[in-house]
Amino acid sequence: MAVDVVDGAMCGAEELLEHWKLLSLYHKDVHMQLKRLENGPDGSLVATTTTSLIITENTLRNVYPHLVTTDNKEVGWSRLAKTLLNHRVVMHGSVRFIWDSNNSRVAHLETKADLFTPMLHLLGNIEDVARVFDSALITPECKMVFAINDGKTHPLYSILWETIQKLKGDIYKLELQRQNIARCMPTNETVWNVAAEYFRLFRYGYVSPQMTVRTTSDDVSELMNSNKSHAQLDFLQSTMASDVTDGTLCGVEQLLKNWRLLSLYHKDVRMELVRLEKAPGVGESLIATTSISLTITESTLRYVYPHLTDNREGEWSPLADKLLNQHIVMRGSVHFDWDRLNGWVARLESKVDILTPMIRLLGNLEDVARVFDGAFIALECALIVKEE
Repeated sequence: MAVDVVDGAMCGAEELLEHWKLLSLYHKDVHMQLKRLENGPDGSLVATTTTSLIITENTLRNVYPHLVTTDNKEVGWSRLAKTLLNHRVVMHGSVRFIWDSNNSRVAHLETKADLFTPMLHLLGNIEDVARVFDSALITPECKMVFAINDGKTHPLYSILWETIQKLKGDIYKLELQRQNIARCMPTNETVWNVAAEYFRLFRYGYVSPQMTVRTTSDDVSELMNSNKSHAQLDFLQSTMASDVTDGTLCGVEQLLKNWRLLSLYHKDVRMELVRLEKAPGVGESLIATTSISLTITESTLRYVYPHLTDNREGEWSPLADKLLNQHIVMRGSVHFDWDRLNGWVARLESKVDILTPMIRLLGNLEDVARVFDGAFIALECALIVKEE
């Protein structure tokens, strides 16, 4: 992210991290889950999220101190404090990532979390909700705050800051322990990481072992020389079952071979991730909405649609002439069936609508039927290229 990245009133990576540190320090079991990821209309990336946390005695003392009474050094809970204590609240929200293509960094964040609605459900009326947030050190948008109105420091800020400093060492040690435990446990986020990396590595189709993908701000010079092992094969072998299937394909070698043939016989192969979201049901599977584009070349016609070429006269058929050098864009999806026990993808289900762009290009179903009759690419919504 940019050094001066902004998220609401917060500016800079340190302030963003400070907010998360305080939120986690004064609440229990803070958990943010990604529900959906999709492109925004302005080129940004928008994530739909749910964030949950538990309100503890520590929360009441440090975040809602006005709900706590002290008498002769004994702490007493108000009616509202007792209602909130030990309750888990679940907030729906979103995070918008605004990308700076010139510097290849996130320049701006827009984080939203609705703390007001679960508070209203918990307390039952707006008046009590207003009392809870009046003088609280957290906003209805779940932002930790310390400054009020004229910018003067909140009287409890120094106390909170002193507490933070005392606990900083312990927090760091506990965080390291938590991360070590998390690495050993399959989590919902793992399948999201695998899916995102799949689309990054295969964005431009098959890449030979002598080349590797390099992400650039302007999509120029995407490929560069490398002496490393085959990144795409290594990725498939490390994140998918050895007998992973995708339609009639079985095994990572067959999946990679399909991509190799598709890229070999077409030009400008490109796969774009349009949306990524959790699949319906109780599992941890994902569904990705995709857009795949490619250009039909002479090589395509010779090896994928050989029945459209007239070898005796060395000329193309009328259908071949219509297809030659045409760039088609296909809508599709990829289903990632996640095996939580083993922490890998057990099954893929790739679907691509090649029929619709072909109908638009050729104008009628009869010609489309002739194109696919004898072709070495399947029509049933799956990119499967067969060798002769």
